[in-house]
Amino acid sequence: NAITHRLMTVNGMYPQVTALCIGNAKYFGGGMKIVPNADPSNRSLEVVILQDFKWYDFILNLHKIYNGTYLTVKNVTSR
Repeated sequence: NAITHRLMTVNGMYPQVTALCIGNAKYFGGGMKIVPNADPSNRSLEVVILQDFKWYDFILNLHKIYNGTYLTVKNVTSR
């Protein structure tokens, strides 16, 4: 399965990254809160890392990804 293969290593800390979201604005693509803690006024970027996600993890958590509450899902990290 292509999704489960090792895509990249971020600083050697996250060996099985499935998706990496970087942004400075909360909303993306019609209201999706892909980086929910981002604030464009602080001049910093928020990085959200999804590790070892399977295709069904995206489907099961789609509503959480859309409304920005997916940071509590296992294998999701925000920096």
